Amino acid sequence: MKQSLDLKLGQHLTITPQLQQAIRLLQLSSVELQQEIQEALESNPLLEENEREDETPTRTAQPVRDPGYRRRGGVCAAAPRAGEGRCASGAVD
Repeated sequence: MKQSLDLKLGQHLTITPQLQQAIRLLQLSSVELQQEIQEALESNPLLEENEREDETPTRTAQPVRDPGYRRRGGVCAAAPRAGEGRCASGAVD
Protein backbone atom coordinates (compact mmCIF):
# COMPACT_ATOMS: atom_id res chain seq x y z
CA MET A 1 0.00 0.00 0.00
CA LYS A 2 1.40 3.39 -1.04
CA GLN A 3 0.96 6.37 1.28
CA SER A 4 1.65 9.93 0.28
CA LEU A 5 1.12 13.39 1.61
CA ASP A 6 0.73 16.34 -0.74
CA LEU A 7 1.03 19.93 0.39
CA LYS A 8 0.00 22.75 -1.85
CA LEU A 9 0.80 26.35 -0.99
CA GLY A 10 -0.45 29.29 -2.96
CA GLN A 11 -1.00 33.00 -2.88
CA HIS A 12 -3.47 35.21 -4.63
CA LEU A 13 -4.27 38.90 -4.59
CA THR A 14 -7.82 40.08 -5.01
CA ILE A 15 -8.01 43.53 -6.52
CA THR A 16 -11.18 44.90 -5.00
CA PRO A 17 -12.99 47.93 -6.42
CA GLN A 18 -11.69 49.92 -3.44
CA LEU A 19 -8.10 48.92 -4.22
CA GLN A 20 -8.60 49.76 -7.91
CA GLN A 21 -9.86 53.22 -6.93
CA ALA A 22 -6.91 53.77 -4.58
CA ILE A 23 -4.41 52.81 -7.29
CA ARG A 24 -6.11 55.11 -9.80
CA LEU A 25 -6.16 58.05 -7.36
CA LEU A 26 -2.52 57.58 -6.38
CA GLN A 27 -1.51 57.92 -10.02
CA LEU A 28 -3.18 61.34 -10.43
CA SER A 29 -1.32 64.64 -10.30
CA SER A 30 -2.37 67.09 -7.59
CA VAL A 31 -4.40 69.14 -10.11
CA GLU A 32 -6.14 66.00 -11.41
CA LEU A 33 -6.79 64.87 -7.84
CA GLN A 34 -8.38 68.23 -6.98
CA GLN A 35 -10.61 67.92 -10.07
CA GLU A 36 -11.57 64.38 -9.09
CA ILE A 37 -12.47 65.52 -5.58
CA GLN A 38 -14.51 68.45 -6.93
CA GLU A 39 -16.42 66.13 -9.28
CA ALA A 40 -17.13 63.73 -6.42
CA LEU A 41 -18.38 66.61 -4.25
CA GLU A 42 -20.67 67.83 -7.03
CA SER A 43 -22.05 64.42 -7.93
CA ASN A 44 -22.65 63.08 -4.40
CA PRO A 45 -24.97 65.16 -2.18
CA LEU A 46 -23.85 63.26 0.92
CA LEU A 47 -20.29 64.58 0.58
CA GLU A 48 -19.28 67.99 1.83
CA GLU A 49 -16.00 69.82 1.74
CA ASN A 50 -14.23 70.28 5.06
CA GLU A 51 -13.04 73.89 5.30
CA ARG A 52 -9.59 74.27 6.88
CA GLU A 53 -7.90 77.49 7.93
CA ASP A 54 -4.38 76.16 7.53
CA GLU A 55 -3.73 74.08 4.43
CA THR A 56 -0.37 72.80 5.68
CA PRO A 57 -0.74 70.56 8.73
CA THR A 58 1.85 70.97 11.45
CA ARG A 59 3.70 67.85 12.43
CA THR A 60 5.33 67.45 15.80
CA ALA A 61 8.23 65.05 16.10
CA GLN A 62 7.50 62.40 18.68
CA PRO A 63 10.23 60.39 20.37
CA VAL A 64 10.39 56.71 19.58
CA ARG A 65 9.44 54.74 22.63
CA ASP A 66 11.44 51.65 21.79
CA PRO A 67 13.23 50.18 24.82
CA GLY A 68 15.74 48.60 22.45
CA TYR A 69 17.60 51.82 21.58
CA ARG A 70 21.13 50.98 20.60
CA ARG A 71 23.93 53.00 22.03
CA ARG A 72 26.98 54.00 20.03
CA GLY A 73 30.05 55.19 21.86
CA GLY A 74 28.06 56.20 24.94
CA VAL A 75 25.49 58.15 22.89
CA CYS A 76 21.93 57.16 22.12
CA ALA A 77 21.33 56.08 18.53
CA ALA A 78 18.13 58.16 18.74
CA ALA A 79 17.42 61.42 20.54
CA PRO A 80 16.46 61.16 24.20
CA ARG A 81 12.95 62.06 25.29
CA ALA A 82 12.27 65.74 25.64
CA GLY A 83 13.25 66.99 29.08
CA GLU A 84 15.19 63.87 29.93
CA GLY A 85 18.88 63.13 29.71
CA ARG A 86 18.25 59.45 29.13
CA CYS A 87 17.70 57.16 26.21
CA ALA A 88 14.34 55.41 26.13
CA SER A 89 16.16 52.34 27.45
CA GLY A 90 16.97 54.28 30.63
CA ALA A 91 20.71 54.58 30.04
CA VAL A 92 22.06 58.00 30.96
CA ASP A 93 23.83 59.98 28.24
